[in-house]
Amino acid sequence: MKDILNRVKQILLFLAVLTLSAGFSACSSESLGRNPEPDGLDTTNVNPDTTANGDDFKLIAGGETVGSILAVNTECVARVIGQSANGENIPNPNSSLMRFGIGSTDYGNMWDAGNGTVWSVFGDNFNATGGDWKSNAIAISSDRNLADGLYYDSVLRDAGGARKEIIDPADGEVTCIPTGGFSVQTATGYRQYMSFMDVRQWATDGNDNWSANYSELVYTDDYGDTWTRSGVRWDGNSNFVQTAFVVMGETVYMYGTKAGRYGKAYLAKVQAGDVLNKTAYLYWNGSSWTPDESAATPVTNGTVSEMTVRYNTYYNRYIMMYLSVNQRKLVYRDASAPEGEWSCEKIILNGTYGPSIHPWFCDGRDIWFVSSSVTTSSASYDTWHIFLYHSKLKADPEGFNMIWEGGFEDEPTMNITYKTLWNAANSTSCHDAHTGDVSCKLSNGTEGEWKDACTQSITVKKRKEYILTAWAKSSIAGSDRSYLGVRLHDGTIIDAHPALNSDNWTKITVEFNSGDNTSLDVFFGTWGASGLQVLVDDFSLEPK
Repeated sequence: MKDILNRVKQILLFLAVLTLSAGFSACSSESLGRNPEPDGLDTTNVNPDTTANGDDFKLIAGGETVGSILAVNTECVARVIGQSANGENIPNPNSSLMRFGIGSTDYGNMWDAGNGTVWSVFGDNFNATGGDWKSNAIAISSDRNLADGLYYDSVLRDAGGARKEIIDPADGEVTCIPTGGFSVQTATGYRQYMSFMDVRQWATDGNDNWSANYSELVYTDDYGDTWTRSGVRWDGNSNFVQTAFVVMGETVYMYGTKAGRYGKAYLAKVQAGDVLNKTAYLYWNGSSWTPDESAATPVTNGTVSEMTVRYNTYYNRYIMMYLSVNQRKLVYRDASAPEGEWSCEKIILNGTYGPSIHPWFCDGRDIWFVSSSVTTSSASYDTWHIFLYHSKLKADPEGFNMIWEGGFEDEPTMNITYKTLWNAANSTSCHDAHTGDVSCKLSNGTEGEWKDACTQSITVKKRKEYILTAWAKSSIAGSDRSYLGVRLHDGTIIDAHPALNSDNWTKITVEFNSGDNTSLDVFFGTWGASGLQVLVDDFSLEPK
């Protein structure tokens, strides 16, 4: 039966290629129902640091203790997969089509294999015309100089010399997409573990939604010659369908999200020697670790898609990167502990998805990562390609802040709610700002009526002390009708409403304990009065 299905797949791929000659932009990926967002390679530096000089990035002996990390001066270094597009002037060291038969693929999730190499795993991969489909593949690199690109020494190959499909989809399975991997030292070398999601259907309701049958760990003890399905699985509806791993000593941390792009990040951990014992996994529940998977709670807010997590030894901070569906941009966060608290989302790149941070260069003020784009190659074939990027790291001058876009500056020409985690249906942007160019403005001229200016849902730890601050002013001098506060999900409201000035900004501070809550809503709003307008800016939330 499997041979018949594989033959059907080959015929479908062949027919998809034939449609190209009939004037259509079809390919085998369309027959799979897959078309990732966002489209288009954008090499624009979204975070230029125009004030920095060379001295700003010198390493300090012993590293640095900072409240939060800021990535700046992001640049596209090289193409990793695919043929160079016409007019493209960045290196393409792999010539992946000629050397490996790969003209199109995405993800490229990396881990240190322990033997002086880094392994990169790909999802669905094709030749230059959308044929020769493989569900997954692995490339191997020993490259320690990424300034001219990330070079792959080889790919894992099958007995016939073709690139190897590590996990062959079984009957009724659409494809098996690797989402993360790691290595663990054994008595005879290093065992390589890889997690994959078994896709049931792509694009169930738009490109950001897909369904899975399950996720599973597979492993190899001979560096890829043979692979074993472990039977350690998470259900297709679980919060660990798509995964990212961080190995710290003898502890393996596993971050996970649901299938698709609308999940939050969850966290589990297991001892390295117990990876294949699913009952040994512990899950973060907002205050402690529990063996009950159903008790797991998110460690982030927002929508987390295709994430990568690494530990930076210079700053002693964890860095998480992913596609934010809210923003349609690649973002990152940082934290001092695997479970957080995690900083707000910060934009690092436009127009890409599926990032993976290189594991060998996390000991200084640099971050190297790959990310995928839907681009047009020199063969005029719209497809998925992978590129290498580099950013510099520095201390965030604004410190640690759990509130995304607390200053409303990322989209200064757009509405407050544009590509944001803010709920601000009653408000507009205003260029009278405490700092920067934009604040949030609410008009409420109806006496006795309450209106929220803006609210945002935040993930917190249980029974933890926090400090919330913001700056506000009112068109009515001395008005104390405006409130800054938090709404806990147990119904508790903690707030403050000092008298506001009309000609300068007043800082409002609210200190609170999160109680048994793992999330809460930050809010600012006002009771109405004739002619009342209020402005709020520069929200900040941090542990006390």
